[in-house]
Amino acid sequence: MKRLGAILVAATIGLSILPIAAHAMPSVSPSASQSALAAWTATEDGTRVVYFAFGSNGYPNDWPTVGTIGRAVCKKMVHNDHVMWRCRGDAHLTQLGPGDFVVDPALSSATLQISDGDVTNSVTWHGLEDAATPYVHQHAGTDVGVQVMAMMQRRASIDGMVDGVTTSTTRGGALMQGVDFNIYPDGLRVGRSSFSVSDGVVHFRTTL
Repeated sequence: MKRLGAILVAATIGLSILPIAAHAMPSVSPSASQSALAAWTATEDGTRVVYFAFGSNGYPNDWPTVGTIGRAVCKKMVHNDHVMWRCRGDAHLTQLGPGDFVVDPALSSATLQISDGDVTNSVTWHGLEDAATPYVHQHAGTDVGVQVMAMMQRRASIDGMVDGVTTSTTRGGALMQGVDFNIYPDGLRVGRSSFSVSDGVVHFRTTL
């Protein structure tokens, strides 16, 4: 779960979303990974919703390939004539089988599908721009530990089928692959964000 948090930090920075909240015991975690992240808005029956999706695979080999696809319903709020939408949604973090999450090495595309009984949700990322670009991130502190990442990243458009609804957008997706090295102190807590993970559930919270 700590490594998932580290990857979400990197990917969400690329999407201008703040790092996730997490707890960790002291540990050192070097790894290589591929990941895809998306969050995009839509309007359904006059109500705004936010779809979100995340997939990750990597090494060491004992780290499972995981993913989630979900939908957050937004509640309209008015304050001093200013309209805001507060959006909340939860989705299970699922361990995926072979072929459920596939990323092209050039980050030109990625596919994620998650089945629950007779229902299959799926998301496809399509890489934008001519090619992936380098991304380096590092920070350190007594409250956040040490994190160093060297990645290639590429913004992406998205289309998919979520909860029986066909949806697409030309923005809001990111593809990443590379290596990261993390040292987590006891009691790690990285600030607030749109994403958090606890007890195998991904929680999505944001205000539009």
